[in-house]
Amino acid sequence: MKNKTPFIIGLVIITLLTVSGFAYQINSNTALKSELAQNQEDADTKIATLKKELSNLKKKAEVKPKQVAKPIDEADLLANLFAIPPATEEATSGSSLLITPEIFDLGQISKADGIATATFDLKNNGIKPLTISYAFSSCGCTVAPLKDEKILQPGETFPLEVAYDPNYYGSKYDLGSIEKTVTVLSNYAAKPFYKVKLKANVTH
Repeated sequence: MKNKTPFIIGLVIITLLTVSGFAYQINSNTALKSELAQNQEDADTKIATLKKELSNLKKKAEVKPKQVAKPIDEADLLANLFAIPPATEEATSGSSLLITPEIFDLGQISKADGIATATFDLKNNGIKPLTISYAFSSCGCTVAPLKDEKILQPGETFPLEVAYDPNYYGSKYDLGSIEKTVTVLSNYAAKPFYKVKLKANVTH
């Protein structure tokens, strides 16, 4: 019996150590599982937050931009720059501009002949003085010189000579039917940006 005592004691110690090891492993696994569960919960929270932010960004991207106003052409832009608006409606109520012709057809012209000219008559068709501030064309090939502001008395007419250069853009361009716009700025309230046209059929 005495010989078996050490063996029994050793067996008990081994058993205790084994049980302790299992208990430690179980506790470790429980702690690890708890930590993993917490990490997973944190990850799920972050993923949900990111999804919400992405959804908000997508909604913002899908919002239609405000409709942009139609851009004005070069003539209207220049008109806005140079136009001098009347002080009051009463000041312009008796002014009236009449331009003849409104379409000037040069007919057939050739590049060989060079610059062609057309004359538009600007008439004050009202009962009060008419102020013509500026005149310009739709492109550099057409010149409508008006060096100074013109004030036309009722019934008075001013000849505006417009020059068109068919060679302005070179020999390959402005061939065939062409159409240029000339804009006259005045204090005629009904038509402050009065547009007329110059037409031609250009050959070599």
